[in-house]
Amino acid sequence: MRSVEAKKVSFAAWSSAKGITTSGIDYQRIPSRGLGIVAQRRVEVGEELVKVPLSALFTVNDVPENFRKELMPIRVHGLLASFLATGDNIDPVYAPWASTWPALSDFRESMPLCWPQRGMAALSEELLDEVELKSNAVLPMPPAIEPFNTRVPNSACNSDNICGLLPTQRSKLRADWELVSRIIPGTSFENYLYYWLVVNTRSLYYEMPNVKTQPSREDCMVLCPFIDLFNHNDSGVSRLLPGN
Repeated sequence: MRSVEAKKVSFAAWSSAKGITTSGIDYQRIPSRGLGIVAQRRVEVGEELVKVPLSALFTVNDVPENFRKELMPIRVHGLLASFLATGDNIDPVYAPWASTWPALSDFRESMPLCWPQRGMAALSEELLDEVELKSNAVLPMPPAIEPFNTRVPNSACNSDNICGLLPTQRSKLRADWELVSRIIPGTSFENYLYYWLVVNTRSLYYEMPNVKTQPSREDCMVLCPFIDLFNHNDSGVSRLLPGN
């Protein structure tokens, strides 16, 4: 396994080749928070910290047309995850970037989607089949999570009458996996789950330029190198720099 520093050097070279530039910031491992952006000096209001050209984004246009057609009508989320999860599509094109992504074990620890239900073990293909998506028969989540797992008024339910963030995520994952596992037999659920969670947690909302009709808001998804290392919380994470 390559050292963290070696991976960092590799990602820096990859980013530079992609035309990504940064100023006054870097990324490092933050205890209990994974990799994140830290300031290397005082940052001024309005200062440009990172610039990523459109060509460096990973979008549906980077998925071969025959692959896209094969998986129609899968959502963009499932499509991007499917492409990354199958064949050798990560190495060597995206490997340096992928080295900055969390491990599946990180997702299992931090994401309620992967947590045990009704005393079951961590999410697997077999257990996904056992989950009744429209049922409330699950153990109560911790107080901080409960609002996302409970039912809400019918007006906030989706077309399948699935309500609440967690049941909705589970429903989407199940639908994507059922399609992918049927069309691309031999795909590992563990591998697919990992890349599905990568796209789920690290994608940005982006409207593609030069298209006549934009897809639904849910499908305006891209992966953006380096930008995906920023904390998603707009309040940030305070961390004092040594000697400053």
